[in-house]
Amino acid sequence: MGAASDPVPRRRLVGTSLKMYFDLHRTQEYAQSVTELTNALRDFPPRDAAGKQALDLFVIPDFVSIMSVRAQLDACTSNFWVGAQDTFDQDAGAYTGEVSARTLAQAGCRLVEIGHAERRALFGETDDTVASKAAAVVRHRMIPLVCIGEVTFPGEDVELAERECWQQVRPVLEAVPDDAEVVLAYEPVTLRALRTSWP
Repeated sequence: MGAASDPVPRRRLVGTSLKMYFDLHRTQEYAQSVTELTNALRDFPPRDAAGKQALDLFVIPDFVSIMSVRAQLDACTSNFWVGAQDTFDQDAGAYTGEVSARTLAQAGCRLVEIGHAERRALFGETDDTVASKAAAVVRHRMIPLVCIGEVTFPGEDVELAERECWQQVRPVLEAVPDDAEVVLAYEPVTLRALRTSWP
């Protein structure tokens, strides 16, 4: 075991969330294309000195497609993570329309995207809501992929953007164990920009 001062090895993570752009059939076609393309590339993804995959790859489809996409990507010569686009913070109960982190873990998800700018702007999710979801994700041994980004238009005020992002990060870090893996995805999408993105 290394000393406490040893740096944590840097990991590279590359992937995509399909949002609600594709229907079930288009999602399956996409997963098949990813499998075929990846299998055809000899030097991708890169390997480290020990020969292990040095790049974590992920695809985040809609809820209905998770298990079929996972089955398709299992045929890849590369290791792909499959994720979910959201979750609920409770494991069970009368929460019609929600999907628990427990169920997502059972479906084979490795990470769960939470706190996306669209969820914050369109569905009123708060930093505390996102933190509760992060705790549920970690409780079921998955990785929360927490989307952060300033909610006002700071212009050249970098310190304002940093403060607003930290206000989103801090509750998440307080809600999960110190040794939990957390991925932060920065998306500088303001509420003003979101309002103009939808009809």
